[in-house]
Amino acid sequence: MGKHDRELLATARAKGSPTVTLLIAAVPGQNNAVTSALKSLGAVISKADSDISYIRAVVPIDKAQTAADLAGIVAADLDEVIPLDDPTPQGSQPPAAQTPPGPSTPRNNAYMPIGDTGAAQFTAAHPAWDGRGTTIGIVDSGIDLDHPALATTTTGERKITDWVTATDPFTDDDPTWLKMSTQVSGPSFAVNGAAYVAPAGSYRFAVFNEGDPRLGGEVGSDVNRDGDSTDKFAVLWDPAAGTVRVDTDQDNNLTNDQVLTDYAKKFDVGHFGADNPATAEHESMPFVVQTDGKNKVVNIGIVSGEHGTHVAGITAANQMFGGAMSGAAPGAKLKSVRVCMFITGCTSHALIEGMTFIAKQGNVDVINMSIGGLPALNDGNNTRAVLYNRLIDQYNVQMFISAGNNGSGLNTIGDPAVASKVLAVGSYISKETWQKNYGSDSAYADNLHGFSSRGPREDGGFKPEIVAPGAAISTTPMWETSSPVPGTYDLPAGYSMLQGTSMASPQAAGAGALLVSAAKQSGLQSKPSQIREALTSSARYLDPARFGAYEQGNGLINVGAAWDLLKTNLKPVDISSSVAVHTILSDFLATPGRGEGIFDREGVAVGDSYTRTYTFTRTSGGGGSRTYNLAWTGNDGTFASPAFVALPLNAPTTLTVTVHPTAAGAHSAILNLDDPSTSGIEKQTLNTVVAAEAFTAANNYSVTHRGMIGRNQVTSYFYNVPANTPAFKVDLEGGGSAPGAGQIRFLRFHPYGVAIDDNSSLSCYNPTSGGCAGSPTSRTTSNPQAGVWEVTVEARRTSDVDSAPYTLTASVLGATVSPNPDTIASATLGVPVARSYTLTNGFGAFTGRAVGTNLGSAQRLTPTIANGTSQQRQVAVTAGSTSLRATIGSSSDTGADLDLFVYNCTSGSCVLAGQSADGDSEESVTIANPAAGTWVTLVDGYAVPSGSTTFNYVDVFTNPAFGSVAVTDANALRPAGSAWTVPGSVTANAAPAAGRLLLGNVQVRTDSNILVGSGDVVVQAVTP
Repeated sequence: MGKHDRELLATARAKGSPTVTLLIAAVPGQNNAVTSALKSLGAVISKADSDISYIRAVVPIDKAQTAADLAGIVAADLDEVIPLDDPTPQGSQPPAAQTPPGPSTPRNNAYMPIGDTGAAQFTAAHPAWDGRGTTIGIVDSGIDLDHPALATTTTGERKITDWVTATDPFTDDDPTWLKMSTQVSGPSFAVNGAAYVAPAGSYRFAVFNEGDPRLGGEVGSDVNRDGDSTDKFAVLWDPAAGTVRVDTDQDNNLTNDQVLTDYAKKFDVGHFGADNPATAEHESMPFVVQTDGKNKVVNIGIVSGEHGTHVAGITAANQMFGGAMSGAAPGAKLKSVRVCMFITGCTSHALIEGMTFIAKQGNVDVINMSIGGLPALNDGNNTRAVLYNRLIDQYNVQMFISAGNNGSGLNTIGDPAVASKVLAVGSYISKETWQKNYGSDSAYADNLHGFSSRGPREDGGFKPEIVAPGAAISTTPMWETSSPVPGTYDLPAGYSMLQGTSMASPQAAGAGALLVSAAKQSGLQSKPSQIREALTSSARYLDPARFGAYEQGNGLINVGAAWDLLKTNLKPVDISSSVAVHTILSDFLATPGRGEGIFDREGVAVGDSYTRTYTFTRTSGGGGSRTYNLAWTGNDGTFASPAFVALPLNAPTTLTVTVHPTAAGAHSAILNLDDPSTSGIEKQTLNTVVAAEAFTAANNYSVTHRGMIGRNQVTSYFYNVPANTPAFKVDLEGGGSAPGAGQIRFLRFHPYGVAIDDNSSLSCYNPTSGGCAGSPTSRTTSNPQAGVWEVTVEARRTSDVDSAPYTLTASVLGATVSPNPDTIASATLGVPVARSYTLTNGFGAFTGRAVGTNLGSAQRLTPTIANGTSQQRQVAVTAGSTSLRATIGSSSDTGADLDLFVYNCTSGSCVLAGQSADGDSEESVTIANPAAGTWVTLVDGYAVPSGSTTFNYVDVFTNPAFGSVAVTDANALRPAGSAWTVPGSVTANAAPAAGRLLLGNVQVRTDSNILVGSGDVVVQAVTP
């Protein structure tokens, strides 16, 4: 299990959960052996698929790590719920009004920008190659069965040919699954005091309740769209006939209701409610039924939101608005797999099992999934990624998955897009689509959305491979209100403008369907490896001066150029790569310190010159040695290599690359290995190094950049924050209410490649367009993780000027307090104890002072923890407390990685309130104004190389009732290296509980109250 899984395990322990669910990818052929071993540990097997060596097992919590470490397991992850991103383009200022799309809009348009990928031009040149003969699997929130643009293909055939729900009937919070345990017989029967009429025969019965709160979200617990949540619908299942009746008219007479079978059999569709044609939205909701005779359950299949319908329309909508406007492959058919629930999101196991169903049994040609999350270790070595790779290979179907919406930082690529054989798709947007869909002007023809997740993977793996348009007017459920960007235009019911890599991925999946359609009709092959090579080798690389390879991959897909390659009968070759990787998390990679591409986020400075040695191994493509030309794409001069490399079959071959960054920032390029005798590029690696700027005495521990930022544009800066830095501060001058100042923000990204600021399109702009956790112009991180931080500057789409000036200043601040700790053996209640403290500024100059704090009740320990184990401690917080802090550190094993979690258990159930889990053992969590009652701290021994280690542990809750530390000081300029001494006193007003002592602090704070240093004050005993 990885660090994220250990965090989930810690949370389950704090909540008192007796079991956790493991999702396991076993070594091929060893499913039975692993299953037996799991059962011997007390596990219950919920699902097992020997074809892809997958197991879902409920495991006793104290056996979880043992289970994950069993022989025969490739990867084991804890199950969890992954939120589905909100793709609504929020806005706070009116854009420029635009002409809406409609029946007269041509196929090639900027609203549904299939022309950007060449899809519109391809189908215009080859009308029969429009996706006909192909089927696209949509793994998402379900597809609306009433939408006219999703009713038929270009040849008049039914478009949606299957509709299933892949959530678990028993373990997921999905109220559309009905347990049909009640047995009844017609022609009449009574259940819970209600009388029903039914045809003669034996049935199973249940009631579908729209008022179930789990049916909230977009559905709003109102399936028949009558404005209330009070309706209940009797459901009658005839297992022998395989038919279901739903009492949609609620008259308790099931003889007059539609007889339904599973959708794939007869395409039966029922409806809750009755539509009023005079209104825009439908007052009805379509549904299908799904029966499971083994488990005695029936599913009422309804969409859980607009997301899946919008995605489906991008891939294959036909005759949108009743005109020529369409999705990428209007001739394709669709199969819908709902894996997401109505409020909470999508479970990891449903993402695996739904994808497995559509790949194995769906008989589809390509699959789109626009769902994912961002673990810190996004290296593609988890269960889901392993299984997706297997499904692609074993069932000959290519997956297209959204890269994620966690940008614009480096290394934010999401999971499961990280899977090696999945095509991860980033979000592109043209100048024309900015105008038509947002009412915003961009200075450039080609753009990337700021939110689009960037690569590389943590192991340097090549992600995203391609980009595609990530904003579109597309189909949404007919019962939902349309949602264009406010101020642009109105749209009829069933159409909305959504944005995200969720919208980019289906553009690419639709393009894939066009290629398969053309290949089938031309009698050519279109294997997944061929589709990948055709699309990646032919993409249009965007301006390298504006976008690095880590941001755009190979660039914008080009359907026509990809077909020109595919029709040559591409012969992909398997070539693996391995090279040293240097990141904060690189020691946690599958092979510690090594990955698929060069990724040196840490340890590189401007002007450095060094080498990295690749090992390439060709494992297919015939015997003998093959020579590959080496060429670089997007290289700014940082990388150099020989002109070619010869690769024998199954013989590892080394290649030396010289790295020499001459400017600060991220430098990335694609290394292409190209066999000149064949079409396409056989092997690509992504190479990324970061030359971070340093904080030194020479620059007063402060780095300033001035520049101009264009509307809808992003720029990045990287800073090397040294170890033991008390504070990392970022200040922005720019934007504001003055005309022409623009609307600007900055976002900070942790060395792990995860954001610490909300990247919502409303968050932290100046002038404001929404909330901000802190000031839009100045935010500080206390005790930052040592390593390379990234700060991005963005101008919003509603910025009032094409290009706005800004000044960005990053600085590190810090001072020490002596003595630390200041230990007082005994204090008398209410009697001040005189003290003296010396403060020393160890970083950049600041204006500030020393201040004292209230005292608190503390526990100080030096426990021992073993590798892979955890320790919990309860803290009884008293009423009126102002803070709760837990801190660990100073492990005897200096290589140990200990993680800290704090849970609020005051309500009776434990909820994670804070955590600190970086790559070492120095962790601290502070909770402001904690509720009175029981809190739990949990220390997890994630990695202890020596087997066990001692460490220092402190928990303290501060309360004015215990007394205070007082210091006499005033704000003054504190130059770098300066020291000053202040008088103080410590007054204890109450004794702590037995086994605890009093703990306070002397703090150093700037004139804007930023904490830049602290020392402990300890009172060991209190006497009357």
